[in-house]
Amino acid sequence: MSAYFSSFPLITVIAILHTVSAIANSSLASPAASATPISSGSARVLVTVDNVRSSAGVIGVLVFKSPEGWPEQVGRSFAKASVPANRGVTSVAFDDLQPGAYAFVVLHDENENMKLDRNIFGRPREGWGMSNDPEAFGRAPSFNSARVVVGHQLLLRVHLNY
Repeated sequence: MSAYFSSFPLITVIAILHTVSAIANSSLASPAASATPISSGSARVLVTVDNVRSSAGVIGVLVFKSPEGWPEQVGRSFAKASVPANRGVTSVAFDDLQPGAYAFVVLHDENENMKLDRNIFGRPREGWGMSNDPEAFGRAPSFNSARVVVGHQLLLRVHLNY
């Protein structure tokens, strides 16, 4: 599987999806069932993504520590990972985050074409979601609306929207 990220200007939720659509060749990609030991003082976050409509493609996740670059500037993301999609529920693990506040963006890139697929009206054809499942009203939800506090372990559930 390949992972990929690309940058673009923030305009709408569609822009978020395009940003996250690039996730597979990352050296930070980690399998969901990772057994990597957690360093002293590190946190483990398991992002459980539900409503995955097919096993096609990858589920990609970007992690941000601040509003700077949220959510479209991949180079400003703190961490990123992708795993093969599993219909229903797919999990992505981050084993070595420091405790603190983060926001997570998730995309189901079904055909791994390194871009967000859209219908003729410009609406997303692939699934997307964020930590806290904030509602999008014609533009990307804010960093603060997706912000979660990570202690030593966190099970984060993100619902995909198609």
